[in-house]
Amino acid sequence: MAHMNLLKKKGFYSAKVLGIRVICGQIYLSKENEIIMENSIDIMNNTMSKNFVKEFVKAFLEKIDIKKIELFFTGGLSNDSFASAMLCGFMTSVVNTIYSILSQKYDNVKLYEDIKPTFNNLSFDLTFDIVIRISIFNIVLSIFKAIIANNKFKKLKEIENER
Repeated sequence: MAHMNLLKKKGFYSAKVLGIRVICGQIYLSKENEIIMENSIDIMNNTMSKNFVKEFVKAFLEKIDIKKIELFFTGGLSNDSFASAMLCGFMTSVVNTIYSILSQKYDNVKLYEDIKPTFNNLSFDLTFDIVIRISIFNIVLSIFKAIIANNKFKKLKEIENER
């Protein structure tokens, strides 16, 4: 689940497995336009190599099956109803395009959307919840793939350091 305020360039995210929070925190852009993630709960913490985490996430994402997407958008420009309506129409178009792509890749994907314009204040809030399905076997397989890829990466680094 995630909530993003695109005007403030700030958001919050949370991922749960069997009701247990695996990762939770906030994400924002720094003054140098770097993406900063501050985790309050992080099972994959700094003790793991970044290459391992990257390879694990890549292997994990290949094995997931998306079941349901809930999307809530509130946005608009103050005192400009035409622009607010156009913004919400644009978001509806983007959401339905993404849904059509996902429905081609995954079976039985369900989309629930609620897009509301605001006419009196400046806002651009996006909240989404994605329900995925993955087997324990595929998680273990992703871990093994990440370990193998991480070991190859370490060997390449050692070879480069010897030169």
